Amino acid sequence: MDDAGMGDADAAAAATEPAGQYVALLGQRAFYRGRHKAVATGRGRPDDLSLWSLYDIVSDPAETEDLATEHPALVAELAEAWRQAAWHNTVFPEPDEPTLLATRPSTDLALAQPVTLRPGMPTLERFRSSRLIGLRSFAIEIEVGGALGDGVLVAHGDQGGGYLLWAEAGVLHLGYNAYGDLRRTQTAVPASVGRIIARFEALRELAWRVEIEVDGAPAMVLDRVAMLVGMAPFTGISVGRDAGGPVDWEACTSGTAPSSIAAHCSTCGTSPARRPPTTARSSSRSTSSARKLMD
Repeated sequence: MDDAGMGDADAAAAATEPAGQYVALLGQRAFYRGRHKAVATGRGRPDDLSLWSLYDIVSDPAETEDLATEHPALVAELAEAWRQAAWHNTVFPEPDEPTLLATRPSTDLALAQPVTLRPGMPTLERFRSSRLIGLRSFAIEIEVGGALGDGVLVAHGDQGGGYLLWAEAGVLHLGYNAYGDLRRTQTAVPASVGRIIARFEALRELAWRVEIEVDGAPAMVLDRVAMLVGMAPFTGISVGRDAGGPVDWEACTSGTAPSSIAAHCSTCGTSPARRPPTTARSSSRSTSSARKLMD
């Protein structure tokens, strides 16, 4: 089949098929039209046709036979269609070498520095939240300074994965969602509490040991839970409410984990209308012993 024949086949398919679909992912490019797919997996200029392969995805759905050298005009046509679609959909600038995908710029270091969150503040942005806990040990320090009350102290994540610390009727609860595998533990606490610390110790093979301290005394432990990595947790850190999916659906729907800023304000022993909000701090440290705080 010559280029003209290939063009006729595409023209016939165009009557019933969309005008085409572009794909752009981590420097890889592709464009579908009719029964043909042009693919460029190497890095380089979009107009460098030597990077492109061509497949007939109807007769060769596994894409085993590259037709690019037989039909260069069609390759050029689909490559140009990809370029126009890329401009239209703000794909450019593309990563033209692998450094951007392999390392992070030094400006990201500021995102892993200590942060303090108070009741009523918006949920901390997801990427910033991930920099505080990703692939490291960390600790969350919660200043209470009085009666614990009822409500959510801190939550990070959603039904896909995360952790949640809440109080109800004098009992402190910890929920850990390891990609749908729920672990829960609880402990009674004194009538008046000064500080609660949740320590996440990084273990080998992507795991954490979670220990909760109340006023310096060990209160409860989860010996080993799967570390949340990659896109998890998908929701950022929130104080005074579980702003995600939620982390522990059963606790949320049963009313066990009330989620309101008012409840958390009393939990922290603070009322925004009468005195400054308390600080719920947490510290993190990586394997290089760099310390971080987050609240």
